Amino acid sequence: MCSPKAAFILHLLSFAVLLKTVLGDNQVQLAHKCSGVKFRVNGHFPSNLQELIASLSKSTPPVGFARDSIGEESDQVHGLGLCRGDVNQLECKTCIQKAAQEIYNLCHSKKAGVVWYDHCMLKYSNEDFLSKVDMQNKFHVCDEGYSKVSIRKAKKKIFQQLVESAYLDPKLYAKADTQEGMTPGSKLYGMVQCTGDLSGPNCKKCLKTANQRFETNCGHRKNGMFYTGSCYIRYETNHTI
Repeated sequence: MCSPKAAFILHLLSFAVLLKTVLGDNQVQLAHKCSGVKFRVNGHFPSNLQELIASLSKSTPPVGFARDSIGEESDQVHGLGLCRGDVNQLECKTCIQKAAQEIYNLCHSKKAGVVWYDHCMLKYSNEDFLSKVDMQNKFHVCDEGYSKVSIRKAKKKIFQQLVESAYLDPKLYAKADTQEGMTPGSKLYGMVQCTGDLSGPNCKKCLKTANQRFETNCGHRKNGMFYTGSCYIRYETNHTI
């Protein structure tokens, strides 16, 4: 059975689709995670973190991805910003700026944090994670509905298509839909993306691992998502993602 938290997030996403249609707003926070020891308030880490977040807020929107490292030795902080591959620059800017504000409140005085939104993600750490696959920071959501065997086959096929497409895309992003195996008038939608610091092979590795864990955690549910610190996958059968 779907947990109350998972059901609530899925409800938010469904409501977000309506908001996007009516108001043009789809900035829904999905999850966040804070980790690491607390940093010294009187050290250089806080100011380096502020400088990093400001840098990512400015440099992410134009191309949809940015990475940076600020400071030296124990006060150094690394980070990245990623926007969904299908959002425009204004939507990306709005989401990243909101994430930048929230990550301070959510991960107050922690040396590592990540926040995921429907349109973007923002991540920082005192440890250099750039260009490495991060499967430690993760969350998943799945609904209560189970898919038929035909839909499972369609999901497997569309995932293979998405991985190959994302591997070749400059944004490491892919989105597709299919009617194969679906009831008349319905479609299966899929979307995947990796952070821009990953190589093509590491992107494939991240997506395949995420999909395996999605299947482990969600079984054969109709709709769901699996997000990590380096990539994400999403499936939807009720409406476009």
